[in-house]
Amino acid sequence: MEIQCDENGKVIDALAARNGEIIQKLEDSFQSILKEKRKNDDKIKPQNVRFGYRFEVQLNRILRQYRMMSADEVSRIDYDTIENNFYKYLDLIAYYNEYLEMPVFKQDFCAFMRINERIYSKLERSDDEDIRNLMQSINDTWIGLGFAGGEVGGMDSKAIMSRLKIKDSGQNLVENAYEGTLTVRAGQDVSPRELDSKLQRVLIGIMPKQN
Repeated sequence: MEIQCDENGKVIDALAARNGEIIQKLEDSFQSILKEKRKNDDKIKPQNVRFGYRFEVQLNRILRQYRMMSADEVSRIDYDTIENNFYKYLDLIAYYNEYLEMPVFKQDFCAFMRINERIYSKLERSDDEDIRNLMQSINDTWIGLGFAGGEVGGMDSKAIMSRLKIKDSGQNLVENAYEGTLTVRAGQDVSPRELDSKLQRVLIGIMPKQN
């Protein structure tokens, strides 16, 4: 990992600085969408996430403006590079998630880190065990946030599960229902209808009953 310093020798957190730049570039779009959302809060259901989706489009518009890592930069990706990008990406999303519900998946993180899914997959299969473990932890985060969005957030659980089940572009999830819990097994197939049905039964079991 390269360390950058200013003219006084102080270490520059380049990713934090880029987050500030991204927030500044998105400010007009963010305020416009937020104003419309607040005006319609009493007219739409809480689970309506179209405002979050609209903002995510704007976020991706800005993220894609940053040039992809060069082959040389990719060859120098190490544990710290991945971890720092991951933490700063979560910082950025958490900042906006205070106001808008936004789905979080690895494609967005790839855009933030300036890599593509092919490179992401290579990192998952790295010869470095520490990097493989880190990538697994990151994948666990996408899965956990996806379930949380469907269980207690305002997001559509079927849409989230469908995306998480997609091979390669998603998380290759396969569900195994056991004693009322939801676990995932890799390398096995199950029909989308069966998986969605089991997910709904699990969610019904964990959500509080209405009087």
